[in-house]
Amino acid sequence: MCVAVVVPAGVKLDEDTLNKMHAANRDSWGIATYDAYTTPAAEGSSRAPGYVAIVKGIGNTESMLEAYNQQLSIGKRAEHPHLIHFRIRTSGKTDVPNAHPFHIKHGALIHNGHLTGHHGGNYSDTFYWAKMFSDFLPKNLTEEQKAYLGKLIGNYNKLAMLFNDGTTAIINESAGTTLPNGVWVSNNGWSYRR
Repeated sequence: MCVAVVVPAGVKLDEDTLNKMHAANRDSWGIATYDAYTTPAAEGSSRAPGYVAIVKGIGNTESMLEAYNQQLSIGKRAEHPHLIHFRIRTSGKTDVPNAHPFHIKHGALIHNGHLTGHHGGNYSDTFYWAKMFSDFLPKNLTEEQKAYLGKLIGNYNKLAMLFNDGTTAIINESAGTTLPNGVWVSNNGWSYRR
């Protein structure tokens, strides 16, 4: 089972935790970080205050650790929430296009579970789902919207999003676990690895 991770502002995962997550979910990895623009938007502009950067790969643990440390060393990214995902293939190829996070209109999305309506092929269920619903996932989701999305995708599935204003949203959050450091994980099966 994949693991989707939402790391709160100012927290960085340690190498031991990242190693365990990757060892349990080796098909791909990905990281989404938020970075604020250095210049303010022009008065009246609808431009977001920042952007979400995504890096992902299918490489070994060392390349994942290097990418993670590099992403959090850029600007003030470590001061903001970020997403991490480790994939076990359930559908689609084991390649970078199927690695999470996926771009959505206002940021990035990661998923744990299996979304119905997927008919196989080269791409995963989440790849198609993100493309189909990208424009319909607003920032500042209300609790009612989160509950509706949770019913839509089913209790087994969990979604997490990082938006281009630095906020996050988790769908079916109660189906995951919050670690003592405030990090939310979609499951803790990875934690039993030695």
